[in-house]
Amino acid sequence: MRRALTDPRGRITDMVTAGDEFPVAPGFAWRDAPEGVTTAHLWDGARFVAPPSPPAPSWRERRKAAYAGLDPALSGLGVDADVINTLGDVLDVLIAQVEAMRVAAGAAATTEYAAMLARIAAIKAAHPKPVQEETRP
Repeated sequence: MRRALTDPRGRITDMVTAGDEFPVAPGFAWRDAPEGVTTAHLWDGARFVAPPSPPAPSWRERRKAAYAGLDPALSGLGVDADVINTLGDVLDVLIAQVEAMRVAAGAAATTEYAAMLARIAAIKAAHPKPVQEETRP
């Protein structure tokens, strides 16, 4: 039989074989741990409960993994420099077009969008394109 040491909040801090327990501070307690209990389980005051299952990945997380080539069912784009450079170039063009359309329509920028534009401007100022690359087709 295994014994689990629980802290005052119910977390298992140690597990030992029955008979190997050691003295513990007030608030800590040794409890019989049924088969299958691990240090991820919690003591709810009456029994050990399994840890909550992690949430399923969102569509955005699954798509990000597929784009990076981490989904074995899809070839993905990869994360090499060519892909990242191309995505950056496409993003620059899209943001420029969306910003031109927003200005032409007289629409106000949201706080988040304005902050994103400011970060992009700072990145472009810190890393400008050399003149020869700007004219390349």
